[in-house]
Amino acid sequence: MSIKGTSKELYVGKDEVNILDFLSNKKTLSYSSLKRIEYIFATKMKIGYMIFITRTNDKIRFDFRYSANDKILRTIDFINEHAPDLETMEIEENIQASPTKQTPLTTHSEYKKGLSCPKCMSHDIDLLTDDANMKIKQETSLNLNPLKPLTILNTKTVKKEKKSAAKIGLGIITGGTSLFLTGTKNKAHNQYYCRNCGYKWVEKR
Repeated sequence: MSIKGTSKELYVGKDEVNILDFLSNKKTLSYSSLKRIEYIFATKMKIGYMIFITRTNDKIRFDFRYSANDKILRTIDFINEHAPDLETMEIEENIQASPTKQTPLTTHSEYKKGLSCPKCMSHDIDLLTDDANMKIKQETSLNLNPLKPLTILNTKTVKKEKKSAAKIGLGIITGGTSLFLTGTKNKAHNQYYCRNCGYKWVEKR
């Protein structure tokens, strides 16, 4: 498994992790040489990070963006499975509210309001991604802008909602009547993660 960070790339194996910087310098860390792994998920406004702490108390940090949250979660689960004696600790950030400015919302406080885990009913919830049930592709077209003579092709990312099998099935049952109200697109795009029990699910809000 590999994860692209803000300036480094993380490769995760069964016995070790390797971190490559932009100059392709590699740092190998075996699980047996580590004392603890600390991590915090990214938000849309702030990067996340993993800190690998060796038995000699050296700290190697790996920064990542919001889009890598799901891979980081799977990485933690993978490491816990293959190195059960290695401690992995999620860091909680305490943000002090300013009397004159509104406190920026973190993943934890922004998305857990009014939400509860369907499995354990906990409110300790993180938003992993907001583009679940979306088709994401790159579209390339010929550049016709005379102000950019050196650019031959224009590339843009296009997101489209996937169709909902449940809505289509209901439409067949109702003879198409329900589709006038619901449409065929899947509107549930937010994938959440329960810190209490580890359950993941997708819903609209």
